[in-house]
Amino acid sequence: MIGSNPRWILPTCGDKLGEVDSLLTLAHLLPRDQQNEMNKQALALSRSLGNKWREAQALDDLGWGYGNYERAHAYCQKRSF
Repeated sequence: MIGSNPRWILPTCGDKLGEVDSLLTLAHLLPRDQQNEMNKQALALSRSLGNKWREAQALDDLGWGYGNYERAHAYCQKRSF
């Protein structure tokens, strides 16, 4: 099922940036607890690729995904490079 393991979409093509984008996009379609896990995967992959823009997007999504202002603020602070 796509929702349980979306990472199958692009790795076979070798498109790691597309994989990050897919994780970030799919996270918006899932319940909050699953969104956070998907965004954490996107963050880890973004960092491994050294892509600051996608890292910032993942941090932003993680911050708001917790539904908690203090945590959102902490994640958003991390995205300031």
